[in-house]
Amino acid sequence: MANLMFFCWLEFRHGKTRAEVDLPILPQLQNVLDATKQGHLTFLVTSFGKPFTSNGFGNAMREWCDQAKLPHCTSHGLRKAGATIAAENGASDLQLMAIFGWTRAEMATLYTRRANRRKLSRDAMPLMVSRTENELEKSHLPAGSVPLSKKSNNFKR
Repeated sequence: MANLMFFCWLEFRHGKTRAEVDLPILPQLQNVLDATKQGHLTFLVTSFGKPFTSNGFGNAMREWCDQAKLPHCTSHGLRKAGATIAAENGASDLQLMAIFGWTRAEMATLYTRRANRRKLSRDAMPLMVSRTENELEKSHLPAGSVPLSKKSNNFKR
């Protein structure tokens, strides 16, 4: 994805932190914007043609999710999902901070730490599987020896 060319950017201030955020418009979003009737400086507007307030958008999102039979979804949940996906795809703390307008690394670190923990455990789990008979024959274990993981009743109950 790093070599995608971006021609348009969203530039705004994060509502909570007031941090400047510059986001390239991904091709998928650009396709939707190109197919959408425009005429506002704001992409999502109320039925009165006005920009949503933060609370108003959250309430509208709640209604849209309920209508779509997705009662477990929220606008905040979408942010969390985006941060999780980005972290699991290798985004750094600084990249997450730039995308989400966070001014301190603590929030980004929550996502990258979890993603790193998941990656490490995913990579480590195969190490818990005992070696096959063929691998045992190739190793330098004495004939007839059994690795601890194969022995039954290793621990007294």
